[in-house]
Amino acid sequence: MTAIAALALTGCGSSSDDSSSSAKPSTATAAKAASAAEQRAAQAAALGTKAGKQASGGKRATAAPVKTIAFLNYTSQAVALRRVATGEKAAAEALGWKFDTCDAQGSPPKVATCASSFIQRGDDVISSTAIPVALDTPQLKLAKQKGIPWLNTGGQAPRSDLYAAAFFLPEVKLYGALHDAMFKQLGDQPARIGALKLTVDDTARARFEALTADLGKHPGAKVVASLEGTPSNPAAVSPGIVAMLRQHPDINAIWSCCDILTPPIVQGIHRVGLTGDKAPVVVAPFPDQGMLQSIRDGDISVAVDLPWEAYGWIAVDEAVQNTVHKTPFTAYGEPTQYPAALYGGQIITKDNVQKDPNKLQDPVFDYASYFRAKWKAQFGAGESS
Repeated sequence: MTAIAALALTGCGSSSDDSSSSAKPSTATAAKAASAAEQRAAQAAALGTKAGKQASGGKRATAAPVKTIAFLNYTSQAVALRRVATGEKAAAEALGWKFDTCDAQGSPPKVATCASSFIQRGDDVISSTAIPVALDTPQLKLAKQKGIPWLNTGGQAPRSDLYAAAFFLPEVKLYGALHDAMFKQLGDQPARIGALKLTVDDTARARFEALTADLGKHPGAKVVASLEGTPSNPAAVSPGIVAMLRQHPDINAIWSCCDILTPPIVQGIHRVGLTGDKAPVVVAPFPDQGMLQSIRDGDISVAVDLPWEAYGWIAVDEAVQNTVHKTPFTAYGEPTQYPAALYGGQIITKDNVQKDPNKLQDPVFDYASYFRAKWKAQFGAGESS
């Protein structure tokens, strides 16, 4: 299954843990979910074991050298980035590697400071997600000079030879599925869209470009108002959202580029009373527990999600394969050496949203079982723990 097929066909599953209007799943439902999860784990582990044996060339499992991988978090306010960090940390621990991280809090000077700290500490691999190259060019150059591979992990960014790797699901695939779902929700009515943008971010800008292209397929659909957010203070957009909704009460869809800008949208539609039958179609990416609750409540109509934790695991796997076997990194684009469902996206609506208010949306593919099995077959990882 291709990544785009995964988006189109999966009907399953970052901020608060609000559980005000969702009941716990029934015992029967929970048992059914557990059984499905066990089946996914077994299938993924079988694929992982096969991949590990192939990578080792049939040789006896040999422990990989211990390295330190560092994740430069542009801003921990972003759900997606928190999840990449979580996945990368878990993957490093599963392999027996060390993990380092630093939160730049959306501040360009802190991006450079974090990157410099990794290099000064002698970390072996650096990972980040779609940080504009202009913010850390000197550090990228120094890392390359010192032979420290720097991986652009999970977010589309312009090509740069300063990165050793750049693996991601292209935004045109990710957001194309979201736009299809948005227009399906809107039906035959003309689409008057309010857009929340973040043009300082390469990935978010690519998403808006995808929206612009997809609007061309729908005559009469247009963006009638747009607002620019800021990574360091996403809540600052809140007054603008209220003003936009009051100035354009006929907006029937609100498009969000980024998880950090979505909670203010929900607050805004409540503040101006656009709920229930009056509510616009709200589409957004990467829901945490709070946003999943908003889907259950009907305030967010459609969300698109990626298994961001999986991208952290991919970073560790690409790094260890390169370290041990000199396997080339994914230069730019989809990491097609893995099952497409492992890194592909999914569409979430009220029909298939996670029922447990304390959990994130379940991934389509059990990436952790896949990599644990792969590393056990290849490196004996986890056998003594």
